[in-house]
Amino acid sequence: MEIQDVTQLILNAIPDAEIYVQGEGCNFTADVISASFDGVNKLNRQKKVLSSVKDQIVTGDIHALSVKTYTPEEWLTQNELKVL
Repeated sequence: MEIQDVTQLILNAIPDAEIYVQGEGCNFTADVISASFDGVNKLNRQKKVLSSVKDQIVTGDIHALSVKTYTPEEWLTQNELKVL
């Protein structure tokens, strides 16, 4: 799988998302930012993202996907802290 393939799969499930994927082969990490995560706990956010690639996990096209999810506000706060 390629980064753009993983990005598109997630985007298909969460159309408003801003997605940053890194990795290669079958191991990836993804930061997913979406307003749809507002009021949703972290576990359910991750389930939503992982469900978008479940078929690829079953077939082995994706072996591992580490996911971090944020609302737009959380993303801004996270990045402001990195600058400090």
